[in-house]
Amino acid sequence: MCIRDSPDAVATPTASGKSLAYTVPLLQRLGEKRSARALVLFPLKALANDQLAKLRKFPEAAERLADSGKYSGTTLKKLRGVAAITVRTLDGDTKESDRAAIKSEKTQLLLTNPDSLHHYLLPGYQSKKFTKTFWQHLELVVVDEAHCVVSWGSDFRPEYARLGSLRADLPGVPWLLLTATLEPSRNLLGTFS
Repeated sequence: MCIRDSPDAVATPTASGKSLAYTVPLLQRLGEKRSARALVLFPLKALANDQLAKLRKFPEAAERLADSGKYSGTTLKKLRGVAAITVRTLDGDTKESDRAAIKSEKTQLLLTNPDSLHHYLLPGYQSKKFTKTFWQHLELVVVDEAHCVVSWGSDFRPEYARLGSLRADLPGVPWLLLTATLEPSRNLLGTFS
């Protein structure tokens, strides 16, 4: 899925399906390994909510296929695994009841933004049971619209500039950087190395 020694970057035109670079293999992995966790960062709440709607269609479709009676054995097991994946968003407007569900440790795929990451997940993350377990089982971090990290950086939000430090705190966890608009002079991979 990703090279572990350095972040991978996917740069393709807008609306070309960059998210498929991680969605299909990630959902397969999360379906096979219930303890696995993944974090997807978006610069804007609207992008996270749009992706949430799309990602929730995969488990729904897998459940319909699993219930169709057309599949058995390994295929049925994989479909049931994908159908059981929990996907949630965490941002400043997330209801307390939804935050409690996220903290229940059942959320496998969490969509958030750098601000919420730094305000809700990182403070004391090594001592809190939820976040400690989440980080221990984290298998992939995806940064969508990664050019925002380089282009906006601390001028826009200081949390973007801190993502490189977070990567250093998560050795062995692959990072995938997605962008459609990156100036050739910008060093996207260097920001995360």
